[in-house]
Amino acid sequence: MDKLPSFEEVKKQTVAQAESLGLTTLSPGAQAAVFALLGSAGTFGLLALRRRLKRIPNSDHVPPNAVGDGDNFRLYHTPGLFWRWPIKLRSIPTETKALKDQTLHIRMAGVDAPEAPHFGKPGQPGAEEARLWLENKVLGKRVWCQLVYRDQYKRTVAVPHLPYPLIPCWISRGRNLSLLMLSAGWAEVYTQANAEYGDAGKAAHDRAEEQAK
Repeated sequence: MDKLPSFEEVKKQTVAQAESLGLTTLSPGAQAAVFALLGSAGTFGLLALRRRLKRIPNSDHVPPNAVGDGDNFRLYHTPGLFWRWPIKLRSIPTETKALKDQTLHIRMAGVDAPEAPHFGKPGQPGAEEARLWLENKVLGKRVWCQLVYRDQYKRTVAVPHLPYPLIPCWISRGRNLSLLMLSAGWAEVYTQANAEYGDAGKAAHDRAEEQAK
C-alpha cells in the first residue's frame, strides 16, 4: 500500500478544507484549533480506511481465544474493490503453492457437524454428506465472514454468510450459513464453552435445528 501522506500534505489538505468551509476568517487561535481537529480527523480516517481494506492473510492475524471443534473451510480474504467482474483487476491464486499461508481457516460458529475420520479414528455417521453439503455451498463462492476470534487450533471462529447476488454486503450480509446447515439437518447447535452465535443469537440456531427434525 501507499505511504501515509506527509505532514505538509495533510497541512495543505486541511487548509483547503478550512477555506472551503469559510473558516479562514476566524481568529488565529480558533483557526489553529480547527486545523488540528481537521488534520487529526483526516489522518485517523485514512488509518481506519487502510485497516478495513487490508487483506488478512491467515488466522495468525486474528486475536486468540479457546473453543471446541466444529465444521470448517478455508477462505481467501478479498477486501476492497476490483476482485470480481465487471471491473476485475485483482485475482485469487489457484495454485496450492501460491495459497500457502494465505488463507483463513474458518471454523463455523454456532454449529457442530459430524466429524470426518482423523488420527486413526473412524468418521461419524453423516460426516461425508455434511462435508459435501458445505463444499457445494462455499467452494469457489463468495462468503462474507464476521470474524470472532482464533481458537487453540489456530482456526478463525467466524459467522459465515452467503451474500445475495448483486447486493453489496454493506446492504445485506446474505444468508447465515450456520443456520442453513442446521436447517438442512447436517449439524447440531454447538453448546460447549465459548460458543458464539453472532447477531442471530442462540434462539435462531435452536429453531433452525428444530426445523430439520
